[in-house]
Amino acid sequence: MLSVTVRVVPQGGADHIESINWAGDGHPFLKVRVIAPPEDGKANEAVMKLLAKALDIRKADIQLFRGHRCRTKIFKIADQDGDLKLRFQKLDIS
Repeated sequence: MLSVTVRVVPQGGADHIESINWAGDGHPFLKVRVIAPPEDGKANEAVMKLLAKALDIRKADIQLFRGHRCRTKIFKIADQDGDLKLRFQKLDIS
């Protein structure tokens, strides 16, 4: 399992991974924009779908671990093939 911190911008105009940033404590996080509103878990679902597509993995391999109602979330992602870190390195972030 790999833990990934994501800062979400709901109703962000598009579904895309915007950048990799560093928090004040030095830990990296992904800044992600989704079209979905922050209600009834819609933004959370949109983020999981976006991560699954970007990493070419099943959405079922992604679990929202912490931050169900916050902009900053921690996802646990199953590393079925052992190459998840490499997939993150190959993300097209623009």
